[in-house]
Amino acid sequence: MGMFDEIKYEYKEISLPVIDKILEWNIDVNSITYQTKDLENLLNLYTVNGEGRLIYKNVKYKWKDDDNAFLKGYMEEESHTLDDMNYHGVLNFYTYENLDKDGKQFSYSLDYEAKFTDGKLTSIKLKEFTIEDTTDRREGLRKLFKDHEISKNKWYNKYFLQTKVYRKYIKNPIVKTLYFFNTFSSKMYSFALRYL
Repeated sequence: MGMFDEIKYEYKEISLPVIDKILEWNIDVNSITYQTKDLENLLNLYTVNGEGRLIYKNVKYKWKDDDNAFLKGYMEEESHTLDDMNYHGVLNFYTYENLDKDGKQFSYSLDYEAKFTDGKLTSIKLKEFTIEDTTDRREGLRKLFKDHEISKNKWYNKYFLQTKVYRKYIKNPIVKTLYFFNTFSSKMYSFALRYL
């Protein structure tokens, strides 16, 4: 999927468009933090603020030593400024979320397109809303992981086939030898077709 940026929407004058199906599922489109790939894709946080302008939270960090932390320290927010991007153009933002209803699992996606002129939001439209039942798929994944766990704990896997010794000294040399012979035979076949 790659990197992206996050967007919060706070502009009340032009509200996020919804359709009956979104209302039917009780999805609060204003409380969602959306993603976009139309900006810098550095996991930055942007906000469409109360004036309809795209604002960037520019954070300054400093290193804080901490012996209990993984790297013996971490980056701590020292200060931040809210910078107006003065964005001009079309900005797409979207979300993909899971929800449960009536004992079933569903996934939905929302995709919006916002148009900014001279730094101010002028229009926004709902490009796409899809919802699908994922109960069977999730149940299949649970069964797959459960079967894998059972297989992994069988004695021949646990004490032989899944050991480093087996992989290093038996499996890898066999695979490398078979790969060599496959590559060699392909080259010989190609040579025979070309020159004989």
